[in-house]
Amino acid sequence: MDISYDLLGINEAIKMSHAIRRVYGESYPIQEMYDAKYISKSLADGSLYIATARDSLGNIIGTSGALIERVDDLTADAIATMVDSNYRGRKIMTKLGEKLYEVYEKLGMVGTHLYALAFHDIVQRQSLAAGAVATGILPAWFDKQVNVTGYDYPNVRRGAVCLYLPIKDAPQREIYLPSVYSETISSIYKQLLLSRILNSSPIEPQLPHKSLFKSHEQNSNCQIRLIIEVIGEDINFLIDEYRRFVSEGKFEVLYLELPLKDIGIDLAINEARELGLFYGNLLIERSETDFLRMQYYSSEVASSSSMALYGEEILSLRGFIESDQKRIV
Repeated sequence: MDISYDLLGINEAIKMSHAIRRVYGESYPIQEMYDAKYISKSLADGSLYIATARDSLGNIIGTSGALIERVDDLTADAIATMVDSNYRGRKIMTKLGEKLYEVYEKLGMVGTHLYALAFHDIVQRQSLAAGAVATGILPAWFDKQVNVTGYDYPNVRRGAVCLYLPIKDAPQREIYLPSVYSETISSIYKQLLLSRILNSSPIEPQLPHKSLFKSHEQNSNCQIRLIIEVIGEDINFLIDEYRRFVSEGKFEVLYLELPLKDIGIDLAINEARELGLFYGNLLIERSETDFLRMQYYSSEVASSSSMALYGEEILSLRGFIESDQKRIV
């Protein structure tokens, strides 16, 4: 049977949501992929690109997408990666990747961030073999309703292994290397051969009174993200305000994203750790810098010990993150 490959058109959003439902039922972790209006809008504004594989009747049997959060990002998040079980083993995912690579080339992207659902280690093995490097582990990234046929998981939130797959050389950046995470972040940079000028953040940096930030609520996934653009003197108050959303039960997970180009990075990390946050992963090339993502959730919500992990590099990351969590919680 012939299989064709193309990008999803704006007027085909409903086909995408139908394909997701056919493969995953109602358990796909990113609920927006069931929403044809969201898909259509995102395709139209250029924040979402989806490569599709189709059978001879035009039915979508495989997809691989790229989500671009900000116009100045040089990396995308992988999204909607799937192949119908009846068509697996035909290298469809490889060909979808080639189609998506054309998009990355056109947009000037230097890499993509992958979030490997840790029911199994298949995606981890394939990604590492393709040249990806693990940047962190997020044990609570997906809702506990997410399921994959043939795999068991405890009744807790589902974890993701974070990997960065470089496409081409990233530009040189000057950053402040977080002292408490210097070894881990330096190792990631070294593995990726990234050109980074590493500075030390001062003990008492001069900061603006107010932080500049955005927040993103994902109610369907019961998580909230606090994205800091500029670190201000109010950073402790701000983090604590959002942390309470979790401790009071409005959300299950908080993710804090901090820019490494900001002179206040060490202060912000220390404040966050005192409030119970710990290392999550490193985001490469977002808004002309790299971001550190920290995480906060209760131990009843998720556990990294439930995750299927592959290789010494990823197992070592788990040990580091578990140690960071135990030290401050």
